[in-house]
Amino acid sequence: GFTGPGGVGGGGGGGESLKVLQDKLAILLLDHLGDAGEEATKQRHRERLHELLLTCSSPEWMLSQLPEGMLEERALILKRMGKDKELVQVLLRKNWCEDGAVAEEEQVRKFLEDEQLHTVDPVQVLSCLPDTLPLSSMLGYIETSFSQTLQERKKMSILKSLTKQEALQVRGELVNHQKQSVVVSPESVCRACYKRIQNSVFILDNDGRLIHYNCYRRLQNGGK
Repeated sequence: GFTGPGGVGGGGGGGESLKVLQDKLAILLLDHLGDAGEEATKQRHRERLHELLLTCSSPEWMLSQLPEGMLEERALILKRMGKDKELVQVLLRKNWCEDGAVAEEEQVRKFLEDEQLHTVDPVQVLSCLPDTLPLSSMLGYIETSFSQTLQERKKMSILKSLTKQEALQVRGELVNHQKQSVVVSPESVCRACYKRIQNSVFILDNDGRLIHYNCYRRLQNGGK
């Protein structure tokens, strides 16, 4: 039977959560991928499995269920978990060939172009590569990473400036409101009930007219 995260078995009752059912489906898809079958069907199963891995209830548990050879799937979960170091190692295994059939620089290019590396610290990526590699094989990746870093810093700088500007604007509006003064004479009346304000609690409406606080609350509640 299915034993999910935390060792809880999945029975056939109707009280199973959606997450538990999705975990069960992911395990079934894993089993099917290990069986013989049409490539088109396997590809559909694999795409559905990828969707489930991105939403599974316990990424750590699901990672423990994946065969060592399913590197792409392991990379998806490690990326979701934020384990950059392990992710880089898996992607390196995924794109590296030890038999010499593919030139080393070509393998580096494939590895560095992997989309899942885009969010990983470039220093961590480069530290995993062999020391014997020529710098020229890494220049494209370094330039792209540097450009992305500059863009992110530029975005953060713009966002910071806009936030400061908004804060100054709000502060200015607050000061203007605090500067407002109202003269209440014995003849001043509430714009809602037309009774005199006198010593009652009042506020200014949007038109700058006086209104009892209780009248204002009553209007806000639909006149009740």
